[in-house]
Amino acid sequence: MRVFIVIVMLSLILIQTASASDTEKKFERKKFDVRLLYSSTQLSGQETAVSQQSLPYAKSKKKAFFFSLLLPGLGELYQNDWKFKGWGSGLYYFGAEALLWSSHLYLGSYRDWLKEDSRSLAARNAGVDLKTPKPSRYYVNIGKFSDIYTYNEFQRRLVGTSTLYSETDANFWQWNNDGSRRKYDRLRADSDTYNNFSKYMLWGIFTNHVMSAVNSMRVFRNNKRLGEARIHFDMTPSRLRQDGYDVKVGFLVKF
Repeated sequence: MRVFIVIVMLSLILIQTASASDTEKKFERKKFDVRLLYSSTQLSGQETAVSQQSLPYAKSKKKAFFFSLLLPGLGELYQNDWKFKGWGSGLYYFGAEALLWSSHLYLGSYRDWLKEDSRSLAARNAGVDLKTPKPSRYYVNIGKFSDIYTYNEFQRRLVGTSTLYSETDANFWQWNNDGSRRKYDRLRADSDTYNNFSKYMLWGIFTNHVMSAVNSMRVFRNNKRLGEARIHFDMTPSRLRQDGYDVKVGFLVKF
């Protein structure tokens, strides 16, 4: 139980940290051909000629969304030009994904260990036949009653004969002492508990995928806003050459 609580807390910390971890992302710049400027700008007699070109954010919103939906953090990495440095919030979603999957596998393995130990205990101390397939309810009942005869007698008095077990070797059990029965029942209950915890991890994995996809949209909006830039060229007649011009390039980014 303590292990499960620690896992959940670590996952929540990673996901919460992700929302405040983004750093400024670089955005792609479209190349601008200066020759176009010369052909479209009137230079005669003017002191300054200015041309502006928008630099839209070059990443795909849909790609970022589906990348993160496929693997948390991947959409954020795509928007960072596949560079791990400056990954930002995507690193935490990816870390949460690794933690959740590791926890799911660990809890599932621990569940199987407990299940195997409990049934081995039942075979040794109650004579349960493990080779014959049985419904899961059978393994619950053998932990509640000392033997098959007590169980059948209880069922006859309570609900009739519909839930009785045939008193054969395949269904037989009889505990050698009550302590062994209680120990078995505790192991079986713990196995069921860890099985539920393992399933909760799958829900956490699903939630992490959705949250990362939504976060990639937030990162996209932020990067697009930062990418709303203008580039301008200022050209003035050269003071050194009569037939030349001085070119000044400026770059402005909105925050």
